[in-house]
Amino acid sequence: MGGVPLAEIAAGAGTPAYVYNADIIRARYRALDTAMDALPHRICYAVKANSTLAILRLLRDLGAGADIVSAGELARV
Repeated sequence: MGGVPLAEIAAGAGTPAYVYNADIIRARYRALDTAMDALPHRICYAVKANSTLAILRLLRDLGAGADIVSAGELARV
């Protein structure tokens, strides 16, 4: 994952573990953003789908908005 063997990640983090690849998230975000180029748009991420701060910060830095439904989700973004 990102050049690091999953077995190595599991050994360091333990299992079960969630593993994300920031490069893939960036690429997918940019692909969606590019596909919508002809239309005025703003991509908003549903915080309830995954409220991991690193993911939220990554998406924020890419320009994403946040779809929130609670004060707790608002506090995360």
